[in-house]
Amino acid sequence: MNKIIRYNELLAANGRIGISILLMLLGMQSVFAQSPDWMDEAYRRFNYQSNDYLTAFISGEKNQDEELSDAIVRMKELAKEEISASILTTIKSSSELNVLSENDGKSDSYKQSYSSNIKSSTFAKVNGVHVDTHVKKGKKRKQLIYAFAHVKKTDLINYYLLDIRKNMSEAEALINTADGLVKNMEKHKAEEKFLAAKKRSKEIDFAYEILSALDGNSLQLDIKIEDINKLKADVDKGLHALKSGPSFCLQIRSYIFNSKTSLLENKLKAELAQQKYSYTKLADKADWLINITAKARKHNNDYGAYVSYVDAEISFEKAFNKEEVYQNTIKQKGVSLNNFVEASELAYEDLAKKINAIIVEHCSK
Repeated sequence: MNKIIRYNELLAANGRIGISILLMLLGMQSVFAQSPDWMDEAYRRFNYQSNDYLTAFISGEKNQDEELSDAIVRMKELAKEEISASILTTIKSSSELNVLSENDGKSDSYKQSYSSNIKSSTFAKVNGVHVDTHVKKGKKRKQLIYAFAHVKKTDLINYYLLDIRKNMSEAEALINTADGLVKNMEKHKAEEKFLAAKKRSKEIDFAYEILSALDGNSLQLDIKIEDINKLKADVDKGLHALKSGPSFCLQIRSYIFNSKTSLLENKLKAELAQQKYSYTKLADKADWLINITAKARKHNNDYGAYVSYVDAEISFEKAFNKEEVYQNTIKQKGVSLNNFVEASELAYEDLAKKINAIIVEHCSK
């Protein structure tokens, strides 16, 4: 009786071992399955034609110290990089794009030089690539991994067209915000917005280059290259203006006795130029409005010296909202051994230096 029980236990144990072996074999079969259709080159050429698809087919061995799942991920990434590299090669081979521009309701094809100098080190991965993989047994029990990456060109075109529109909208909003901050003399914040817009413009360049590489001769873009170039120019102009300092509209009325003189205005412009500031005659183009009314008057000529004074009323306003940030009356003395006019001119020269120092103090923050 005991022999019969032990025999049954042995059969049960063997059964469990057999089931385990069977499950293991089934698992291996799922990994090393029958080759899919895309493994055949003719199948890939027929079903993923180059006019409609970007494709990449690669293979490689699993490293000895590498998990199979990690090896599959690695091969997938390599296949995606192959597609990115093929687009990059197309971009580098030509610096001129054929684009279509709307002109009086008609589409006129023209060539325009457009290069953003994309480098391979900064070339981002192409969006929307699908990768299939297959594992086979190789020689000496090694595992071979095959990866087939493919993406439809029309899907990429639609994606990057939307991407350009989104980035252009965001960049334009950032530029408008930066312009407002510049007018409010918040230059540090304005620079941050301009730099953010510049980043968007680089992403636009990247997307546009991909579109041209996909279909450079026949792609009908509803986004004009002139609009892209204008956006980039606005960003560069804004950043340059921040580096060159604020701009001033000088509204100066100055007199030597009863005669008008431009001496104060000319001297003040020279002082501003040394500070790398700029000036304009248009108030709506300036950061600051400088209002000055100055008149020279004779004082005396005691002891053989001619003494004149210039009385100046001065105010500084922010151009965008007319907020007055400085107001004062200044009296400046001038001395000459020749005459009162020369004494007045010397007073104006010293007054220009004094006003420039006040501008630096109040308008450069």
